[in-house]
Amino acid sequence: MATSTYFGCYGTFNSPEREQGVRLMSADSLVGDELEYAVQHAEGKTKVVLSNRFGGEIGTLDAKTGHDVQLCQAKGWVVHVLLASVYMKQKGEDGRASHWGEVVVLAYAPSAAAAFDVFTGNIARMLGEGLRPEVDLLDSSVSQVLDSGGEWLPNGRRAAVSKDGNVLVKGQLGFNDKLVKQARKRNPGCLVAGWAFIALLVFLAVYLVKLLFGL
Repeated sequence: MATSTYFGCYGTFNSPEREQGVRLMSADSLVGDELEYAVQHAEGKTKVVLSNRFGGEIGTLDAKTGHDVQLCQAKGWVVHVLLASVYMKQKGEDGRASHWGEVVVLAYAPSAAAAFDVFTGNIARMLGEGLRPEVDLLDSSVSQVLDSGGEWLPNGRRAAVSKDGNVLVKGQLGFNDKLVKQARKRNPGCLVAGWAFIALLVFLAVYLVKLLFGL
């Protein structure tokens, strides 16, 4: 539901190309990440293409969500697109699996940015925790966001997508994902912990090989 100040929705995107799927499955595309988007025109059609935070293309928004993004842009609003989930489709007739996913779109008037910038960060955090907050807000809820400086959060939850032949492969941040996010912030403590964890895995692998083969 769009108000005079805010718009929020869930949308989907498709990633039919193998390279797009590889980028989606990598640590460059984490649940809760803000995605880049670009409106492209080709052969009389318009589409909104998504890229991860490092500029790697990951897919194309569905037509309705892409239209909503363009409308908000035309209003001069601030628009954020957050990665909410990633799914893998079972192999098709060509023998290849493909990917698709969900995003959360949050858009608001620049005059409301002080509160909704904070709100957006909190929604991204919730997505990373595996929560799916309802972002289609009534006017009364928008007022609560503004009055709280962005700290108010919706209690409602959006049900997970359930489609036959699809497997959820990213729905929240795992342990390694959290280490990656901390490393992006150049947190020395988490970098050390991450390398220590990797070293432990290597040690355990070597130990098991010696145990099994008597080396």
